[in-house]
Amino acid sequence: MPEPEGLSDGEKKRLEYWRHLDVRLEERGMKSGFITPGPHGYVTVALGTSGYAELEAAIYPHSGSIYVTLMLYGGLGDIVAARLMKEKTAIESELGYTLNWKVEEGESEINTNDTGIQIWDKEDWPVQHDWLGDRLEDYQRVLRPRVEAYEKQALTDPEIKQEVERYRQFVEYWKACSQEIQGSTVRFRERELEGGRNTCKFEKIDTGISFGAQGYPDYGAVYVYFGVVDTAGRKLRSTFTDLHNREVAALESDLAEKLEWNDPYVWATLAAKIEDKADWPRQHKWIRATAEKFSRVFKARLGLE
Repeated sequence: MPEPEGLSDGEKKRLEYWRHLDVRLEERGMKSGFITPGPHGYVTVALGTSGYAELEAAIYPHSGSIYVTLMLYGGLGDIVAARLMKEKTAIESELGYTLNWKVEEGESEINTNDTGIQIWDKEDWPVQHDWLGDRLEDYQRVLRPRVEAYEKQALTDPEIKQEVERYRQFVEYWKACSQEIQGSTVRFRERELEGGRNTCKFEKIDTGISFGAQGYPDYGAVYVYFGVVDTAGRKLRSTFTDLHNREVAALESDLAEKLEWNDPYVWATLAAKIEDKADWPRQHKWIRATAEKFSRVFKARLGLE
């Protein structure tokens, strides 16, 4: 297959890794297109129809680990995760190995991993890909039927059904916004576009930098936000705090936006109804222009260029 243009060396390596896995999965008898190879450290497979559940295969070269994870999101995901937890013993017995369970409100992960892996050793790829294939098949056999049955039951709840409809609206909204910002100096993280959440993050700038857009239908507003959180270095946090304490007026002048602050975040607001699809072009143009200004101004002020 032709290689997409403009990929970094790391992205090319990851794309090749997943393409080899794709071939191996077909050789093992899984349907063609079960995964979609890409330049990221993960590939995903949807479960059910809601978009709130997915399988993820991931590689972490720095720690030498590979993972297969069941990801569950939102209120529907919480219901499914709780029901799976009640069957933990039976599930692990059917699988023949224990799982790592991280069940939290809004986002749960149920994973298995292998460590001590030389990810970029191509001679070892057949072993790695068979391990991933084994686990993906296990999850399909043991977890998928349960997830889909629990999801179907949960969707009889009117509130959960409404949440899923809102999820689908956000997926469409952020994908349309992503089209608007093509060719911009900012872009959304690929996996965020399928998340169906009210927040969609831009590509990472630096450790501890939180940067994205949000939509709140209940408040009739969309936001672009920028934050320097606890995982950032002390100097970066201190510089950002000084901006809040001493330079708000200058920042508002540079950005041509009224800013609101709640440490460690700052944001600009546009009055908008996300439900009004005809107004999306205006909203998305504002998100693009504001995000570009935030990126340019805060990078310069924080010394991140």
